[in-house]
Amino acid sequence: MMDKVCFGIIGVGGMGAGPGRNFPMIPDVGLPAVCDIAPAALEMATRNFEVPGFDNQVALLDSRLMDAVIIATPHRTTSAHPSPWTRCGAAFTSSADYRSALWGVKCKT
Repeated sequence: MMDKVCFGIIGVGGMGAGPGRNFPMIPDVGLPAVCDIAPAALEMATRNFEVPGFDNQVALLDSRLMDAVIIATPHRTTSAHPSPWTRCGAAFTSSADYRSALWGVKCKT
């Protein structure tokens, strides 16, 4: 039996909303937190997904609530993100290939 994989999502206003909607339908996946710099997107995601929200990626990563992070920000901004990622110990994937990250990562609950 596989333990839950807990994903955080950075960017929930567009591409990241899809995984957030799909995760409750996948028994072995958890969504413990989301992040977005746009207040309206963050408020809508925290309400719809019933999870805590962070308005910056460093706070999300420092929370260590997740095993993996989906980066669903506009492609032109993705290169600005990686510096804090190396210190948090989570796996990272883009919104396009998050399904491949579902294997072999255990939830920190």
